[in-house]
Amino acid sequence: MTRQERVTIKSVVFDAIHRTQGTIQYPELEKEVLERFPQSAFQKPHWTWYRYQCTKGKYASEFNRVEKGNLSRPSEAGSSKKSNTAPMTPEIRTVPVTAEILSGINKAIEGARAYENTIGGVRKTGITGEVGEVLVCHHLGLRLCIDPRAGGFDALDCDGRRVQIKTRRSESKGLPNDAGRIGTFSKHPCDYVVLALLDHDYRLSEIWRADYSDILPLLAKHERRNPNLSTFKKVAEHIWPER
Repeated sequence: MTRQERVTIKSVVFDAIHRTQGTIQYPELEKEVLERFPQSAFQKPHWTWYRYQCTKGKYASEFNRVEKGNLSRPSEAGSSKKSNTAPMTPEIRTVPVTAEILSGINKAIEGARAYENTIGGVRKTGITGEVGEVLVCHHLGLRLCIDPRAGGFDALDCDGRRVQIKTRRSESKGLPNDAGRIGTFSKHPCDYVVLALLDHDYRLSEIWRADYSDILPLLAKHERRNPNLSTFKKVAEHIWPER
C-alpha cells in the first residue's frame, strides 16, 4: 500500500497487520494511528473490534492464516487466557419489528404531532430517535435491541453485525438541512452506522449507511462527536429508497 493510499484509519490498521503478520500490539498501533490522525479518538475497544472483524468478521478474507492466527491470540500485557476478541452480539436480546410495534410507534407519532400542534410547535416530545430506530429496522429487516447492555449499537442485522442508528428530523417541510448536526455518536464501536432522515411529520424519507471505520476520522474532528449531515453523507452511501 502506498503512502497516498493510506487515507483512512482502516487502511493504517490493515497495513500494520500485514506488515507485522498480525503480531502488532495495541500501543504500537495506537502510535501509528495518532501519527496519521492526531485528533483521532482511537482506543482499545476499536482495536478489539478490528481484531474480530479481521479474523472472523467481514474483513477476514483480506488476511492470511498466519495473520489471523496471530491476531486471535491475546497479545496485550496482562491479558487473560480467555480471548477478548469474541463478539458481544450473541448475548444481546433483540426483537423483530412486528406489526404491533409499528402500530405502537405510529400511535406515539400521532400523539407527538397532536401535542406539538396544540402547543404551537415550541416543545417536542423527544421520540425522534425511537421512531427512527423502529422505522429503519422495519425497512432494512434489522432486529431492534432491547438489551441495556447493547452499548454503541441499536440493532443487529441478519449476520449479527452491530448497527448504530442515528436519526434527524426536519424542522420544516422537506428533508433536514444538511448543515444540521447529527446526535452524538457513542464511543463504543459498532460495525456500521445508519442515518435515518425523517420529514417534519415523522415519515421516513431517506436512509444512509457508512462503515464505522470510515466515520472515525470525522468524529475525531468534533469534540462532541457530532458531524453535520453534509459531512456524514460524503463518506456514506444512500441505501433507501432506491434512486
